[in-house]
Amino acid sequence: MRIKVLGIFAIILDLLAISSYGLTLSMLSETAIFLFLHLVAVFTLVSWSWQRMPAEFKETKFTHFIVMTIICILFPIAGPFAFMLWMNALMRIMQLADYTHVKGVDSPFFEEEEKFYPPQFSEGGAVGRLRHPELPVTKRVQAILAIDASTHRERTNIIRKALGDTEDEVRLVAFGLLENQEKDITDEIHHMRAVLDRLETPEKQALVQRRLSTLYWELIYQNLVQGDILEYSIERAEFYALEAKKILTNDMNIDILLGRFYLYKKEYDIALEAFKQADEIGAPSSRVLPYMAEIYFYQRNFKELRKLLARDHSLREAVSLSHVVKFWCPV
Repeated sequence: MRIKVLGIFAIILDLLAISSYGLTLSMLSETAIFLFLHLVAVFTLVSWSWQRMPAEFKETKFTHFIVMTIICILFPIAGPFAFMLWMNALMRIMQLADYTHVKGVDSPFFEEEEKFYPPQFSEGGAVGRLRHPELPVTKRVQAILAIDASTHRERTNIIRKALGDTEDEVRLVAFGLLENQEKDITDEIHHMRAVLDRLETPEKQALVQRRLSTLYWELIYQNLVQGDILEYSIERAEFYALEAKKILTNDMNIDILLGRFYLYKKEYDIALEAFKQADEIGAPSSRVLPYMAEIYFYQRNFKELRKLLARDHSLREAVSLSHVVKFWCPV
């Protein structure tokens, strides 16, 4: 706004300077008055503009500034008008974005990548090796280790079947892997329960209870517990989740956990309500809609199933869901 005012002021001074030639004075006096008014207008406009110009512009636009100043001096009225428009454009750029002149970029820190060891066989190939007792023990042990390195939830069941292998070495490796998986989770459960006993504020207790619920669910989901311990883990997971929900009423992670518990227990109506609540809170569609679709399928509510899968087009891009979505929603 000020640059416009100064520009208009400079133009007015130039008009007064030109009008000085209409005075009844000598040519030398009229020229002196003209130069004085014109230079005052140019100096005021240029000096104020230079002070207001950002440091980055002073460095990168210096040549442009000199050229515009010369034009401002050589062309009365038109020069200040053009200078005003140019400065106004620079001010607009400065307001619309944080202008930073990059002088250089530091060289990135080089860190040598770890050596890549390609897998010896796929998960299916590893399972196939375990089914052939005539293979050497070392080959079957390698197969168990390959299955353990996978992220598939059925890996625990596959390793557990290896407990019945005829070779002691294979059984020992399978037992050790299962024990380590369970021990890592149970150790954290014991630690979190000890932390929970020391906490006093309900908010902090709720966060620990949510974590305990998640840990018990991991034991269930990874098939690491069976029989009475499985029933106990289900009861504890549900208990800690409900306790945490009393404080963290709008925590979508707790609602999703509860939904997965009830879906595992085949309590479909309660599970559906939990997922719907997580969806209303703002949980990502990829974490809620597939479970809701599964529940509608079990309930044979195919109309709602199609409507649900058609709601979010991003599900078509998910590798694990795209074929399912395209089957139920072909268009």
